[in-house]
Amino acid sequence: RRSTRTSRLNALSLWRARKRRDGRAAGSMSTLAERGIPVASIGSLLAGLLFGVGWYVWIDGCAWASHVHGYNVNGAYWVPGLLQTLSLVMVNVLNWGMLSDDAAFDTESSAAIAKCWVFSAFVVAFSGVIGAVWIMVNENNIPSGEGSMWPAVAGLLQNVFIFLGSLVFRFARMQQTESNGF
Repeated sequence: RRSTRTSRLNALSLWRARKRRDGRAAGSMSTLAERGIPVASIGSLLAGLLFGVGWYVWIDGCAWASHVHGYNVNGAYWVPGLLQTLSLVMVNVLNWGMLSDDAAFDTESSAAIAKCWVFSAFVVAFSGVIGAVWIMVNENNIPSGEGSMWPAVAGLLQNVFIFLGSLVFRFARMQQTESNGF
């Protein structure tokens, strides 16, 4: 028994020594990429799930109001979700390596154009969220019909889910480019 315990302690000491030699403290956690877990794939799946749940909640809110209460959702209530979807595409179509250039804001600079593009994408995203909040507050104060509150709440939830999905997808792709080195 004593020799087994001693051999375990020796093995633990060797493991800690190797970790210190590799530049990490003993017992520290490695990143997901170092463990071989595909961060970009998991992030993409999570982002797609959030996007799908967002649109599912919105369509469910519209269908529920129509089926249960006979309330047809105003066509303008679709705009915040469409803006949020457009923002998702705008944020994720850009190579964010272009943002790292420390150039001035002139028309010849690709970094300046990229920064304006990202700013515009987030303006569109926050416009969608603000529009959804506005619709929900309006429906709460002055209901446009029986059963009109759930589609308004669903529109806000849709915008939040799509916005979170956009950010998750962006940061998952950033992790992929950092681990690949380009």
